[in-house]
Amino acid sequence: MASTPSTSTNSELRVISGWKRVAWPELRILPLKLLPEDLPAHIQQASQEILRNARIIVEKHKLLPDGNEEDHVNLGMRRQMPYGARVPSLVVVAPWSPEMTPVWEEAVHEMAVFLTEFSKTSSIGQGDIHVEIIAPELQQTLYCTSIDEPGLSPEDWDEVRDKVYDCLESFDTTKGKMSTIALFKYGVLPDPEANPTTIYISVFIDSDETGWYEVIAAMKSMLESVGWNHVQIHMEHNEGWNEIFD
Repeated sequence: MASTPSTSTNSELRVISGWKRVAWPELRILPLKLLPEDLPAHIQQASQEILRNARIIVEKHKLLPDGNEEDHVNLGMRRQMPYGARVPSLVVVAPWSPEMTPVWEEAVHEMAVFLTEFSKTSSIGQGDIHVEIIAPELQQTLYCTSIDEPGLSPEDWDEVRDKVYDCLESFDTTKGKMSTIALFKYGVLPDPEANPTTIYISVFIDSDETGWYEVIAAMKSMLESVGWNHVQIHMEHNEGWNEIFD
């Protein structure tokens, strides 16, 4: 079920929940990458204080099971790849589950409140630093290969693909915005064959990611009804895949 983004009395502190990530003040289109370059000087001077407070919030909400805040909470310049804007960003990479989404929302909101208060007594402006908590699988290199699995015949896939398309067309956020539906072994494991069987869906950038939860929930229910409950779903903004399959 989709969770409602947290809000405060200050509308500028509204956090935004996407698919396996929560952000403030905006949810930028993936892929995003932290760059090995210096922050602006006025932010660099305050970076340790900002990181210290962010790590306290992460620990408070138990976002990292291993407690390794030093490695998974970072402040740096983050670019929308390949040539997008570079924005100072506070990024937490943490394990995701549906149950963690409201916890992430609360944590991002607390970080936004801290940064807003901090901006009142520093040269950092409100909103100069973006905040995001994101699942590791949205940050890591992904590997894929074709399917050679007993029980998943081309005929079965044709039927399931039609049902996936129908699901996408039944929600405003994805209606008319699909660029690719494909079936792969797909995941973060370098050996592509070791990754789970996954339905890969790419959509155009005008698809509102905040509505993907209910779309994917509907697709998972459909997969269970046809005995494909072991198959994963991955959805992302990507307009280039359709050219590969043309």
